[in-house]
Amino acid sequence: MRKTRRVQLVGLGLVCGGLLLMTAIGGCGQSAATSNGQRVYLENCAGCHQADGQGIAGLYPPLVGAEWVVGAPSRLMRITLHGPTGPYTVKGVRYANGTMPGFARLNDGDLADMLSYVRSAWGNRAGPVRAEDIAAIRQQAAGRKTPWTASELLALPEVQASGPETGADAVR
Repeated sequence: MRKTRRVQLVGLGLVCGGLLLMTAIGGCGQSAATSNGQRVYLENCAGCHQADGQGIAGLYPPLVGAEWVVGAPSRLMRITLHGPTGPYTVKGVRYANGTMPGFARLNDGDLADMLSYVRSAWGNRAGPVRAEDIAAIRQQAAGRKTPWTASELLALPEVQASGPETGADAVR
């Protein structure tokens, strides 16, 4: 009886620990795309922007409620592919000299999953990003070798993403 109870408790511990781990990496109750997006984010972005998207004050801007995240998805796609360089303002705070590396090395599906995750995590309420839209933006900026400045990004038209009838070429 004692041995059976110990096995049951160990089994329960493994199940509970596994559920906690699955929740931490997004595998419990989330779609495969959301789980993949969270994984890609944690592997590539959380070192600076933190796992909770809050960033580090004065160094790395927050992604929670950030206008660059929940605003025009085409700008966010460009930022992610080639990186931004300062000065730029996020949620009223000026970041003067920072440059974020681009992630053009990641495939369109992983980038779309990651951006969709960021646009819907931590209370953000923006729509998903499609791999097709990432591919279109990647093609449009194919010759670009430098990070984007805020003024360059703001001069671009806002492009809608995530709608079968719109796509990356539709301008709002």
